[in-house]
Amino acid sequence: MKRKLKASPLQRSILVFLADSGDCSLTILLNNLLSTSCLSPDSFLKEIERSLRILHRAGCLFLTRQKGEDRSDVLAQEMCSLDLSVIFSRKESDRDFIFVESGVDDIVVLLTNGGV
Repeated sequence: MKRKLKASPLQRSILVFLADSGDCSLTILLNNLLSTSCLSPDSFLKEIERSLRILHRAGCLFLTRQKGEDRSDVLAQEMCSLDLSVIFSRKESDRDFIFVESGVDDIVVLLTNGGV
């Protein structure tokens, strides 16, 4: 039996965005959700970090690092200390986030059976 998750509007937005394909680039997810957010980009990143941690702990999603065709999971310890401000940068003139983590092509967010 599934238990109900009390999700914030931002957490629901993340789950709805992932519902179609089941996975998505974190950069695309951030930029899409930022376009509908009224928060400042810094506050938005902090809220996304918090929401991703909560959804990860609830078993709704997980993150993987992609380098070429290879993917490696982001470990639970890394999720606890997730800092998106280190992984993403943003120009003041541009509203979109840019992925800047070295040695990795992208971070992918994957929906689990618990998040469906």
